[in-house]
Amino acid sequence: MSEGFDHQGGYAVSYASQASLYVPCTPARRKPGEARSAYGLVVEARTIGETVVTGDGLRQEVTDIAYRLLTHSYRIQGCREGRTFPAELPRFS
Repeated sequence: MSEGFDHQGGYAVSYASQASLYVPCTPARRKPGEARSAYGLVVEARTIGETVVTGDGLRQEVTDIAYRLLTHSYRIQGCREGRTFPAELPRFS
């Protein structure tokens, strides 16, 4: 397991073939504090079955896919926090 993304309250956990990413995200139509707990955006990606790539290479690919989904979802949700994201996450190897 690797914990590698901690940016402006966002967080990521990756395993050999699975990654979970979280970032605070108040939807555009909501006000901060309106919910009982904080709003957030969670993205998970994983592989099923055998893969051509293994080890750190697979972990990196799965995490990168999840990160692209996260940044795209954040943008289309219009999250009120207005965070900026690095172009890519740090490399595992």
